[in-house]
Amino acid sequence: MDVEIIFREVKKELSSKRFAHTQGVINKAIELAQRHEGNVEQARLAALLHDVVREWTPAQWLAEAKNMGLVIDEAALHSPVLLHAPLAAWVAKKRFGVTDETVLRAIARHTIGGTGLSLLDKIIYLADGLEEGRSYKGVAELRQLALQDVDAAMLAVYDQTLRYMIKREEAIHPETIAGRNELLWRRDQ
Repeated sequence: MDVEIIFREVKKELSSKRFAHTQGVINKAIELAQRHEGNVEQARLAALLHDVVREWTPAQWLAEAKNMGLVIDEAALHSPVLLHAPLAAWVAKKRFGVTDETVLRAIARHTIGGTGLSLLDKIIYLADGLEEGRSYKGVAELRQLALQDVDAAMLAVYDQTLRYMIKREEAIHPETIAGRNELLWRRDQ
C-alpha cells in the first residue's frame, strides 16, 4: 500500500492530538535516521504506524491480542497499553500490507525496548519519547544526545522512563530492564 494512502488511513484512526504526536514521531525518526545513516523510508513508515491502535480500549487490546495468538505476559495483563505496540505491528502487516520485518519489529518494540535492538528499533523508541510535542524535564538535552550517540540516548531515556515509572509506582517491564542492562554491559566492555 502506498505511504500516502496509509497516512490518510492512520489520520482517520487517531484523534488530532494522537495524530500530532505521530507526526512528531515521524519528524524525529527521519531526523535520527538521517543523522545516524539509517533507512529514512523505514523510519518514516514505522513512525507513521507505531501508534495506529493506541486509542483502542484496554478490552480491545486484550481481545485482539488473544485473537492473534499474542503471548500476553504478566506485565501486559496489568498494563494492557503495552499491547498496542505488537498489535500496531500486526495491523501494519494485516491491514496495510507492510511486509518489511525490520519495520514491523521496530513498531512492535517501540514501547518497552529490549535487547538486541536494531538501529531502526532504537530510532523509533527514541523518536516516540523525544518528539517535539514531548515536554518534560531534560527532554531538550536528551534530544541533543540522540543526535550524537544513539546508545547513550537509549540508556538515558531508559533511565528517565524508569524514574518516571518508579515515581508513579508502576511496574517495569522486564524487557526494558534487560535492554538497559545490555547497553550498560556493552558500554563497559
